Amino acid sequence: MAKSLLGKKESQDLEFKARDALKNPSIIGKEVVAMLNSDKGGEIWVGVREEAGSAKSIEPIANPKEAARELTDHLIDTLEPSPTGSEVTVEAEKIGSLGSILRINVCPNEERRPYAQIVKGGRHFTIRVSDRVRPMSREEIAQKFIKAIVDENKLEDGIEEVVAEMKAKRGRHGKMYTSSIWFYIRPTDSLHVDIQDERLKSLLRDPVLSENRPMGWDFTHPHLEPRIRMGRIIIGDKDDRTEIREDGSILMVDGIKRLYWQGGEKEISPWVLLELPTSLVRLASVIYKRWLDEKPGTKILADFSLFGIKGWSLRKGSPNTPKHFIHGTSVFNSGEDIVFPRPMMFSLNQVVSEPDRCAFRIVRKIYEEFGYREEDMPREYDRKAGKLVMPR
Repeated sequence: MAKSLLGKKESQDLEFKARDALKNPSIIGKEVVAMLNSDKGGEIWVGVREEAGSAKSIEPIANPKEAARELTDHLIDTLEPSPTGSEVTVEAEKIGSLGSILRINVCPNEERRPYAQIVKGGRHFTIRVSDRVRPMSREEIAQKFIKAIVDENKLEDGIEEVVAEMKAKRGRHGKMYTSSIWFYIRPTDSLHVDIQDERLKSLLRDPVLSENRPMGWDFTHPHLEPRIRMGRIIIGDKDDRTEIREDGSILMVDGIKRLYWQGGEKEISPWVLLELPTSLVRLASVIYKRWLDEKPGTKILADFSLFGIKGWSLRKGSPNTPKHFIHGTSVFNSGEDIVFPRPMMFSLNQVVSEPDRCAFRIVRKIYEEFGYREEDMPREYDRKAGKLVMPR
């Protein structure tokens, strides 16, 4: 089928993108949003070079399955409401012996319009008209998609209250603790965790039980005793604690200085930034496993925020590579905090089966705030395997 694309012209429901578009996936995201806001949706082919609007040549994509997964993650993270599998699918299409390109199938759900692309905290509404993309006017949003006028809390039907509750908790924390790490993981459905279970105490003290390193940067407090307070089990104090709640929510709070290991003053360690949040998602994976069959439709929201991060710097690459300390640092000066307009959303199965991949997507957003791309992140995260493997 892919070979038959050659010579076809772009139209209302057909768009071609060269392979290089994968280097800047926001270009593809803009096209997806435009089709979601149009009447019919359509197809976007990535790996097809066009000239004057017609498909000219095929550009096979290396590691197409990995490219499809990464592009799917990007679209889930940057489109609002986050597209479901019935709305946007990304698949590799084989082209004989040449290799594969990507086909994005876009099928809008009228009840979830308008769709927007999140770029640096702002929402961009586009629509496809013929073979072109243009911004939507306020009048179009108000008249054509009146049932879903912009609501910054809206991610998906049925979870607005959960999102609002998460943002309220984060706001209260930010006012009380002006230099801290906030990582809050919240299921959209209550999972009814038994906080009296002795195994939870062990999980909060022993990192190995959640498949973390014995001496790594993680959420545990090996020398403290967990305590039960008002529907939650807590270890640590108010400034440095981890807690598991009866509804399945998991919270980690720590001082921003936890991100420092070596380097200049106020320099974030790439290893700490990768391993610390990953450790908490691994904890969630262990705790949530029992509900996979019971509540498969549950979504998991993750809110990772850094308060008082202004003036802190981050260096690209891995600390154990020769070039790491040759590279200059990027300093965060675009605000006092790194706080995202909405939590990231994962399926229950994703968190249980691929916790490291979920955590990597979260940390990638922090790197983007410092002006870096994914290829600038440490190599300790194996992108193909979806695992974080820290040096011993």
